Amino acid sequence: MNRFHLYHGTYLLFGVVVVVNALSSGVGSGLGASEILMALGGVGISLSSVYTLLTADLDDVSISRVCLGAIGVGTLLFIIGTTLHFLA
Repeated sequence: MNRFHLYHGTYLLFGVVVVVNALSSGVGSGLGASEILMALGGVGISLSSVYTLLTADLDDVSISRVCLGAIGVGTLLFIIGTTLHFLA
């Protein structure tokens, strides 16, 4: 698997976690504007990642290790934070 697929797959996962976090925040108190906007943002991130994965020309893509590592660590921290939010 190359960096391109890892990078955009991680963005897809990040978008899904943002949606789950937004919806879980609004379950008890009802969905407010901030939860709706956060969920829409997560859906947008996920859809743009899927679109890029399906339509990109792999010959023109260059993703550095630093960039891949940064999105990977950021997504991992967000998943840990969301999990801790559920457990609290």
